[in-house]
Amino acid sequence: MSTKVTAILVAEAKPGKEVALQQAFSAVVARSKAEYGCLEYRIHVESTNPAKVILYGTWEDEPSHYCHAEQDYLQQLVKRLSADDLLVCPFVVYFLSHVSDAVKSSLLPSAHVVFARLQAKPGKEDALQQALANVALQSAQESSCVEYHVHRDVEDQAAFMLYEVWQSADQHQQQFAKPYILDFGYFLEREDVLAQPWCVFFARAL
Repeated sequence: MSTKVTAILVAEAKPGKEVALQQAFSAVVARSKAEYGCLEYRIHVESTNPAKVILYGTWEDEPSHYCHAEQDYLQQLVKRLSADDLLVCPFVVYFLSHVSDAVKSSLLPSAHVVFARLQAKPGKEDALQQALANVALQSAQESSCVEYHVHRDVEDQAAFMLYEVWQSADQHQQQFAKPYILDFGYFLEREDVLAQPWCVFFARAL
């Protein structure tokens, strides 16, 4: 099993503070990537809401991620978010393990990024994980799929996060007509897997 750890942070700026929030997060990217154990560190903006900024960072293991979280420049960023009154509400962080990863090429600025969170009913966790891993395997074979990652929440083992990168929004939309996606939808309905409707939003790399 992979020891990699991913953190997804979601923050939303107050009206008029969108650019300031984006700049605050962008300022830590280079230093974060240079740290030991950092495998990926990306900042995104939601496609329909530029006030929402999403950080996606992956580390070799838990100790390397812990060291990152303790860095002075990151602590200063957290203080600035509060001192400058940038956020609508406190940011949310999800700590995730890796179930399945597929990476075929580098992330392009024009790429269409998908974040999705699914919550399994008690006793349905492993069935959902297996189904998501199967979707990831088949999605990764699509020529328009750049990356496809399935994560499981470290603090809530019933929750799963998807991080998908597609060449374009139109090509991602075409995926929904594929037999394996239709089968996945039937599975969710037939087996009554989800505890609540899944949450999805689309973004672009900043």
